[in-house]
Amino acid sequence: MALADVLNARGRYEEALARVREAETVYAQRKTPDPDLLRGLALTEGKIHADRGDAVAAEAAFRKE
Repeated sequence: MALADVLNARGRYEEALARVREAETVYAQRKTPDPDLLRGLALTEGKIHADRGDAVAAEAAFRKE
């Protein structure tokens, strides 16, 4: 998530979203779910969408959090 935040701050939104998706994919492959590992991921995704100007996607991500 930290890398996604840095990429977002640098305006590299697509790369930041790719890191969010990568984190979701890696988490889905876990044998034992631990929701605490994803805490804040949807918030990061929402911030990225908001910074891109996509209010609808941002709101959807924020609601997931």
